[in-house]
Amino acid sequence: RAGLPKREPEFLARWEAMGLRARMLEDAKDRPDFILHDGPPYANGDIHMGHALNKILKDIINRSRHMMG
Repeated sequence: RAGLPKREPEFLARWEAMGLRARMLEDAKDRPDFILHDGPPYANGDIHMGHALNKILKDIINRSRHMMG
């Protein structure tokens, strides 16, 4: 295992020291807003792997839109 719960504070501190969030906001300031509407995750039954795929795909869409400008 990667020990991500223990390592998360390290990642957050490094990103903060780099000013990563501020740089991302600065890069995006002149771009039009992109809004991806996401409904309730488990409205019609129990959670299953399809829900995970749905969330992963939405994450990919948001990240790729940000990287494309």
